[in-house]
Amino acid sequence: MSTNDRTIIVMGLDKDGKPRAASYLSDTVETAEKDAAAWRLSVGKAETDAARALAKDLPSGELFPSAKMELPTIKRETFNVLLKAVKWESDPAAKRKQSAKSPEEASNPWDAIAIGSAVLAFDKESGGYFPANVEKISADQLTLTCSWNGFKLPHFTVRKLAVGLLRAK
Repeated sequence: MSTNDRTIIVMGLDKDGKPRAASYLSDTVETAEKDAAAWRLSVGKAETDAARALAKDLPSGELFPSAKMELPTIKRETFNVLLKAVKWESDPAAKRKQSAKSPEEASNPWDAIAIGSAVLAFDKESGGYFPANVEKISADQLTLTCSWNGFKLPHFTVRKLAVGLLRAK
């Protein structure tokens, strides 16, 4: 299998219950995970020949690099076949939650955290809180993968409720 194979699939139901999906090149897992988190969808890996054939027929996820537009809708029959044929990290048939709200709209202010949000994260070495950028949100919405704002240091994970919130300018 080459890195040009479309073996990564982002799929799930939108807020109206419509099935959506796109396939990604096997070497673009990070992009697929970022898009899945932004759209609150599931990431799956096509490991069998049948699953890879299905993935090949899906629209390319690289056509939607901004993560601002929705993935294309797919037929319900295709969705059901993909559910069984692909190995999923989380259940794509689960209806997704509404997108992140502004801090003013959210009953829980941590619900407003989205990819690209600025938060305050604790640094164990210095014992203080410093600005960090949210790069990824886990499928269960409880863990954040962040990078330190302005520093080329390794990404780190932190529980969502352990970060401080910053107001948007």
